[in-house]
Amino acid sequence: MELYWIRHGQTISNVEVSHGGWAPISLTGLGRQQAARAGERLKDMTFDRLYVSDLVRTQETADIIFLERDRILDSRIREHSVGILEYQKVSECAQKYGQPYLDARERDDFSSYGGESAGMMANRVADFMKSMEQLAAENPTWKVAVVAHEGSIFYALCYILGMGLPKKKLPVTNCSISKFLYQDGLWKVGVWNYSGLAD
Repeated sequence: MELYWIRHGQTISNVEVSHGGWAPISLTGLGRQQAARAGERLKDMTFDRLYVSDLVRTQETADIIFLERDRILDSRIREHSVGILEYQKVSECAQKYGQPYLDARERDDFSSYGGESAGMMANRVADFMKSMEQLAAENPTWKVAVVAHEGSIFYALCYILGMGLPKKKLPVTNCSISKFLYQDGLWKVGVWNYSGLAD
Protein backbone atom coordinates (compact mmCIF):
# COMPACT_ATOMS: atom_id res chain seq x y z
CA MET A 1 0.00 0.00 0.00
CA GLU A 2 1.08 3.55 -0.70
CA LEU A 3 0.08 6.09 1.94
CA TYR A 4 0.30 9.76 0.97
CA TRP A 5 0.18 12.36 3.76
CA ILE A 6 -0.60 15.96 2.82
CA ARG A 7 -0.34 18.79 5.32
CA HIS A 8 -3.05 21.46 5.23
CA GLY A 9 -2.38 24.87 3.65
CA GLN A 10 -1.20 27.95 5.51
CA THR A 11 -3.53 29.34 8.20
CA ILE A 12 -3.55 32.63 10.09
CA SER A 13 -2.16 30.77 13.12
CA ASN A 14 0.84 29.74 10.99
CA VAL A 15 1.37 33.39 10.00
CA GLU A 16 0.98 34.70 13.56
CA VAL A 17 2.95 31.82 15.13
CA SER A 18 0.03 31.14 17.41
CA HIS A 19 -1.46 27.91 18.76
CA GLY A 20 -4.07 26.43 16.41
CA GLY A 21 -4.72 23.19 18.22
CA TRP A 22 -8.25 21.98 17.58
CA ALA A 23 -9.65 25.47 16.93
CA PRO A 24 -11.78 26.06 13.78
CA ILE A 25 -9.09 27.98 11.91
CA SER A 26 -9.43 28.53 8.16
CA LEU A 27 -6.85 28.74 5.39
CA THR A 28 -5.35 32.03 4.27
CA GLY A 29 -5.34 33.09 0.61
CA LEU A 30 -1.83 31.67 0.31
CA GLY A 31 -3.00 28.46 2.00
CA ARG A 32 -5.66 28.05 -0.69
CA GLN A 33 -3.04 28.63 -3.39
CA GLN A 34 -0.78 26.01 -1.78
CA ALA A 35 -3.65 23.53 -1.75
CA ALA A 36 -4.35 24.22 -5.42
CA ARG A 37 -0.69 23.56 -6.27
CA ALA A 38 -0.76 20.31 -4.29
CA GLY A 39 -3.87 19.37 -6.26
CA GLU A 40 -1.94 19.94 -9.49
CA ARG A 41 0.85 17.65 -8.27
CA LEU A 42 -1.64 14.90 -7.47
CA LYS A 43 -4.10 15.35 -10.35
CA ASP A 44 -2.89 12.33 -12.31
CA MET A 45 -3.06 9.98 -9.33
CA THR A 46 -6.02 7.79 -8.48
CA PHE A 47 -6.59 7.17 -4.79
CA ASP A 48 -8.65 4.29 -3.47
CA ARG A 49 -9.53 6.07 -0.23
CA LEU A 50 -9.21 9.52 1.32
CA TYR A 51 -8.89 10.21 5.05
CA VAL A 52 -9.11 13.77 6.37
CA SER A 53 -8.65 15.19 9.85
CA ASP A 54 -12.01 16.51 11.03
CA LEU A 55 -10.66 20.02 11.70
CA VAL A 56 -11.67 22.97 9.51
CA ARG A 57 -8.28 23.68 7.90
CA THR A 58 -7.78 20.12 6.71
CA GLN A 59 -11.30 19.84 5.36
CA GLU A 60 -10.83 23.10 3.44
CA THR A 61 -7.54 21.79 2.04
CA ALA A 62 -9.14 18.50 0.99
CA ASP A 63 -12.00 20.39 -0.69
CA ILE A 64 -9.48 22.20 -2.91
CA ILE A 65 -7.18 19.24 -3.66
CA PHE A 66 -9.79 16.51 -4.03
CA LEU A 67 -12.90 18.59 -4.90
CA GLU A 68 -16.10 16.66 -4.16
CA ARG A 69 -14.46 13.31 -3.52
CA ASP A 70 -15.90 11.20 -0.70
CA ARG A 71 -13.71 11.19 2.37
CA ILE A 72 -13.56 9.66 5.83
CA LEU A 73 -13.19 12.22 8.63
CA ASP A 74 -10.92 10.88 11.36
CA SER A 75 -10.23 12.62 14.68
CA ARG A 76 -7.18 10.41 15.34
CA ILE A 77 -5.16 12.47 12.84
CA ARG A 78 -6.02 15.85 14.36
CA GLU A 79 -3.28 18.27 15.35
CA HIS A 80 -1.99 18.36 18.93
CA SER A 81 -4.61 19.61 21.39
CA VAL A 82 -3.24 22.64 23.25
CA GLY A 83 -6.22 23.28 25.54
CA ILE A 84 -6.55 26.89 26.72
CA LEU A 85 -3.59 27.98 24.58
CA GLU A 86 -5.70 27.95 21.39
CA TYR A 87 -5.47 31.23 19.43
CA GLN A 88 -2.70 32.58 21.70
CA LYS A 89 0.60 33.65 20.13
CA VAL A 90 3.68 31.72 21.21
CA SER A 91 5.47 34.95 22.15
CA GLU A 92 2.56 36.06 24.34
CA CYS A 93 2.33 32.65 26.01
CA ALA A 94 6.03 32.84 26.85
CA GLN A 95 5.47 36.18 28.61
CA LYS A 96 2.21 35.12 30.27
CA TYR A 97 3.16 31.65 31.49
CA GLY A 98 6.96 31.87 31.66
CA GLN A 99 9.37 28.97 31.93
CA PRO A 100 6.76 26.27 32.66
CA TYR A 101 5.20 27.04 29.27
CA LEU A 102 8.58 27.03 27.50
CA ASP A 103 9.36 23.66 29.10
CA ALA A 104 5.95 22.29 28.07
CA ARG A 105 6.49 23.48 24.50
CA GLU A 106 9.95 21.89 24.41
CA ARG A 107 8.45 18.57 25.57
CA ASP A 108 5.41 18.92 23.28
CA ASP A 109 3.30 18.38 26.40
CA PHE A 110 0.30 20.67 26.81
CA SER A 111 -1.53 18.54 29.38
CA SER A 112 -1.04 21.24 32.07
CA TYR A 113 -3.09 23.58 29.89
CA GLY A 114 -5.92 21.14 29.26
CA GLY A 115 -4.37 19.74 26.09
CA GLU A 116 -2.47 16.58 25.19
CA SER A 117 0.96 15.24 26.02
CA ALA A 118 3.24 14.05 23.21
CA GLY A 119 2.50 10.47 24.24
CA MET A 120 -1.26 10.97 24.00
CA MET A 121 -1.00 12.33 20.48
CA ALA A 122 1.54 9.71 19.40
CA ASN A 123 -0.80 6.96 20.66
CA ARG A 124 -3.81 8.11 18.66
CA VAL A 125 -1.70 8.52 15.50
CA ALA A 126 -0.25 5.04 16.11
CA ASP A 127 -3.80 3.70 16.35
CA PHE A 128 -4.55 5.22 12.96
CA MET A 129 -1.37 3.71 11.49
CA LYS A 130 -2.31 0.27 12.81
CA SER A 131 -5.65 0.59 11.06
CA MET A 132 -3.73 1.41 7.87
CA GLU A 133 -1.75 -1.80 8.31
CA GLN A 134 -5.01 -3.75 8.53
CA LEU A 135 -6.30 -1.96 5.43
CA ALA A 136 -3.07 -2.78 3.58
CA ALA A 137 -3.34 -6.45 4.50
CA GLU A 138 -6.71 -6.56 2.75
CA ASN A 139 -5.82 -4.16 -0.09
CA PRO A 140 -2.05 -4.33 -0.70
CA THR A 141 -2.13 -2.39 -3.98
CA TRP A 142 -4.22 0.53 -2.75
CA LYS A 143 -3.15 4.15 -2.81
CA VAL A 144 -4.52 6.07 0.16
CA ALA A 145 -4.40 9.84 0.73
CA VAL A 146 -4.46 11.49 4.16
CA VAL A 147 -4.91 15.24 4.71
CA ALA A 148 -3.66 16.10 8.17
CA HIS A 149 -1.31 18.30 10.20
CA GLU A 150 2.36 18.84 10.91
CA GLY A 151 2.13 17.05 14.25
CA SER A 152 0.17 14.02 13.03
CA ILE A 153 2.42 13.59 10.00
CA PHE A 154 5.52 13.77 12.18
CA TYR A 155 4.17 11.21 14.66
CA ALA A 156 3.23 8.92 11.77
CA LEU A 157 6.88 9.12 10.70
CA CYS A 158 7.99 8.29 14.25
CA TYR A 159 5.68 5.27 14.20
CA ILE A 160 7.01 3.82 10.98
CA LEU A 161 10.63 4.40 12.04
CA GLY A 162 9.98 2.81 15.43
CA MET A 163 11.20 5.93 17.21
CA GLY A 164 10.40 7.00 20.73
CA LEU A 165 9.30 10.57 21.34
CA PRO A 166 12.08 12.82 20.04
CA LYS A 167 12.79 16.17 21.67
CA LYS A 168 12.47 18.09 18.41
CA LYS A 169 10.09 17.69 15.50
CA LEU A 170 11.11 17.72 11.88
CA PRO A 171 9.30 20.58 10.13
CA VAL A 172 6.56 19.73 7.66
CA THR A 173 5.84 22.36 5.01
CA ASN A 174 2.27 23.49 4.36
CA CYS A 175 0.72 21.31 1.63
CA SER A 176 3.84 19.18 1.32
CA ILE A 177 3.41 15.52 0.39
CA SER A 178 5.04 12.62 2.22
CA LYS A 179 4.74 9.06 0.91
CA PHE A 180 5.02 5.96 3.09
CA LEU A 181 5.00 2.41 1.74
CA TYR A 182 3.72 -0.65 3.57
CA GLN A 183 4.97 -3.91 2.05
CA ASP A 184 5.48 -7.37 3.53
CA GLY A 185 4.64 -6.13 7.01
CA LEU A 186 7.18 -3.30 6.94
CA TRP A 187 6.90 0.46 6.55
CA LYS A 188 9.30 2.44 4.36
CA VAL A 189 9.67 6.14 3.70
CA GLY A 190 9.27 6.84 -0.01
CA VAL A 191 9.14 10.66 0.02
CA TRP A 192 9.39 13.14 2.87
CA ASN A 193 8.02 16.70 2.87
CA TYR A 194 7.95 17.23 -0.90
CA SER A 195 6.48 20.57 -1.97
CA GLY A 196 7.89 20.94 -5.47
CA LEU A 197 9.18 24.37 -6.30
CA ALA A 198 9.58 26.87 -3.46
CA ASP A 199 6.21 28.28 -2.44
